Amino acid sequence: MMELTGAPGVAVSVGIQGRIVWSEGFGFADLEQRVPIQASITRFRVGSVSKPMTAVAVAQLLEEGRLDLDAPIQDYVPTFPEKEEGTITIRQLTGHLAGIRNYNDGEFLSQKHYPTVLEGLAIFRDDPLLHKPGLTFVYSSYGWNLVSAAVEGISGEEFLNYMRRRVFQPSGMDHTMADYVVPIVANRTRYYTWRDGELDNAPPVDNSYKWAGGGFLSTSEDLVRFGFAHLNSKLLKPQTVQLLWTSQKTEAGEETGYGIGWSVGNDSKKRRFVGHGGGSVGGTTIFRLYPDSQLVVAAITNMSSAQFGNLEEKLADLFLGEDVSKDIGPSLFSVIRHDGISAAVNHYKYLKRSLPDQYNFTDEQALSVLGHALLSRAQTGEAIEIFKLNTEEFPESAAAFHSLGSAYDSIGRLELAEDSYRTSVENAEASSHDDLRYFKESLEAVQEKLRKAQ
Repeated sequence: MMELTGAPGVAVSVGIQGRIVWSEGFGFADLEQRVPIQASITRFRVGSVSKPMTAVAVAQLLEEGRLDLDAPIQDYVPTFPEKEEGTITIRQLTGHLAGIRNYNDGEFLSQKHYPTVLEGLAIFRDDPLLHKPGLTFVYSSYGWNLVSAAVEGISGEEFLNYMRRRVFQPSGMDHTMADYVVPIVANRTRYYTWRDGELDNAPPVDNSYKWAGGGFLSTSEDLVRFGFAHLNSKLLKPQTVQLLWTSQKTEAGEETGYGIGWSVGNDSKKRRFVGHGGGSVGGTTIFRLYPDSQLVVAAITNMSSAQFGNLEEKLADLFLGEDVSKDIGPSLFSVIRHDGISAAVNHYKYLKRSLPDQYNFTDEQALSVLGHALLSRAQTGEAIEIFKLNTEEFPESAAAFHSLGSAYDSIGRLELAEDSYRTSVENAEASSHDDLRYFKESLEAVQEKLRKAQ
C-alpha cells in the first residue's frame, strides 16, 4: 500500500470489544532524520476527524440541557449575523445543511494565525449562504467553526480547553491536541505532498482558523480509543450516541448519510458503519466503527491526498473473519514500472479472465487509487489509461468518470474533460450520488475554461 500511495509513513490500529488487537507503524515520520512511525505516539494531522470529536462537546451540552439543537445560532453566538436566506441551527451546522460555504481558493493553505475561535469566523461570517438552511447537503468545515464558537458561548470555556478536559482526557486520548504552529510538539510527524512527480515537504499552514472542523493532531491508537469511548458509553449516553449516528434529512425528507459529525451507512457487505475521513495539508485519515461488531479501525498517513481505497473495509474483513480478496492495484503498479501501461492493461484483462477469484474485480476504487497514485507522480498518460479502464469496467460510476475528467483537465484536454465530467454528472444524478454538487462544479469550471479559451 505504501509503495502504491507513495506515503512516507502510515500508522494503522484496530480494536475489537474495547481492546486494541493490532497496532503498527510503517515508514517514517521524518524522512530527513529517518524517524520511524510509532502508532502509539506519532501525532498526525487528522483533518475532518476533528468533527466527530467536536460533536461530543455538542452532545454533552445537549445532555446537560444547555444546548438546543434547533435554536437559532445567535442564541449562542450573538455576534454572528442573521442571514436573509433563513435561520441557522446547530443541528444543521453539524449535518452540513446550514448553507455555510466551504473553502475558497487558497484558504485551505492559510498561514494566518487566529488567536480566538470568534476571530476565525471573520473568514466567512459576512458571506451569503449557499442555500436556504435545511434545503440540501453541502459539506462545510467552516460550519464547524461556528459550532465551536457555540460551545464556547454555552460553556463559558475556551474551546480547546473544553475539548482537552471533557473529551480527550476522559477518552484516554493522551496524544490528541490542537495542531499548534509555534510550540514544540513531541512526536509530531513532518508533513509531505507529491508535487510535479516528486515527494516534497508540504507547505506550512496554520490551522487555528478551523480547530473544530479540521485542526487536531492525534494518533491511530487514540482514534481507536475515541471510538471505544462511544461504544462503551464513557462520554455519552447510548441514546445520545445513536442520535449522533442517525442520518439527518434535507427539507424534502431525503437522508444525507451524515448524522451529527459522523458519516453513516453500510459497506459493500451491508455491514453498518459510522466514521469519518480526514484530509489535511500533509495528512490523510480514515476512521471507522462497526458498532454491531464493536470493531474500530483507524489509519493515518503524513501525506496530502493519500489514496487508501477501501482499506477500512478490508481491515473489517480481516478482523471479522471474512474472505479477503487481493487488491489488483499493487500488481498493476509493478507491471507499469517495469513493462509500461499497455502491458499493465493487458495484465489486468488476463487476470480478470484467468484468475477471477484471486483478485477483487468488483471494487472500482482499486483502479481509482492506482490512477490517482500515478497522477500524483506526474505520470498523467498512464493515469488516464487506468481511469479509462475503470470507466470501461464501471460505466455507471460517477466517480470513475470524474477521475478521468480531472486527469484530462490537468493537462488542458478540456473537451475530453468536459465529456467525462458530463457523464460523471449524469451517472451521479441517476444514482443520487452524495457528491453530485461537486461533480457539477467540476463540469461548470471546465465549461468556463472552454468559454474563455474561445
